[in-house]
Amino acid sequence: MTAALRMELLRLRRDLTLLGFLVYAALTTAISVLTGKAAPGVTFPVVCLQTALLTAFYGAVRFTIAYRHGVVARALLLARRGPVLCATTCTTAIGGAVIMFVAFGAGALALLARTGALTGVATGLLAVLPAGLLLSAVLASWGLLVGTIVRHHVLAPLATAVSLFAPLLIPWPEIRRVFPAGSTMSLLGLSEHPWLVPAAVTVLLGWLLALALLASGLFQVGDLK
Repeated sequence: MTAALRMELLRLRRDLTLLGFLVYAALTTAISVLTGKAAPGVTFPVVCLQTALLTAFYGAVRFTIAYRHGVVARALLLARRGPVLCATTCTTAIGGAVIMFVAFGAGALALLARTGALTGVATGLLAVLPAGLLLSAVLASWGLLVGTIVRHHVLAPLATAVSLFAPLLIPWPEIRRVFPAGSTMSLLGLSEHPWLVPAAVTVLLGWLLALALLASGLFQVGDLK
């Protein structure tokens, strides 16, 4: 596990996929905040939700690119499949949190430039920052795990989005909230029937654990390039 994690951390430092997502997150967040009119209390939850979905795409794309270019196969020459998947998931979670942090920073600067209200911006940011970092790490890991199952560079992001947000189409809020999207909305205060924060975190992590077990089982037995 140590060797696999060290290798993944080195790869993360040179991760051009992460760099691209960081630039995209910063630019799109800054533009949307500068052109919007929402107050800080509304702006940051929306930024968080948009960026969380982006980090899920990052996780899926990060794995499929590594898979297509033989990075995964080379990693398995140095470590077993379980440690490789675990290390990759951990570093992807870190990358997702970095994307969210950069998006929040860009949003805060843009909102400060638009309103000049330092106290309001700081209060709005701090209110959602812990939930945002948690969501970005979890959803980036989610995307990666879906990517290990689907493995196709086009279908993996699509499958990630569907697996996360298709339950929002369910017309009953009480049922929607038991899915990852429902707990995500609860953490951001955007749900009609929200969980308390500990319950929302438990639901979200429970789904992630279930997906991790499925992805790990398929990763252990599947053929890899």
